Amino acid sequence: MPGPLAEIADITLVVGTPDWPVGTDTIASRLASLLLLNALQLAVGLRRESAPGENRCYE
Repeated sequence: MPGPLAEIADITLVVGTPDWPVGTDTIASRLASLLLLNALQLAVGLRRESAPGENRCYE
């Protein structure tokens, strides 16, 4: 059952991990979430680079 935030979101991103032995599943789920966020950050960064005339404060 989706939570209240997932019900109002336009896009829902779900990260899943296989069933691994106890103790490694926590690390695996955190790593999977981190990799998803990293991919999103990279995609946004690449899109912003290709936008002409955009003012970026980190330059």
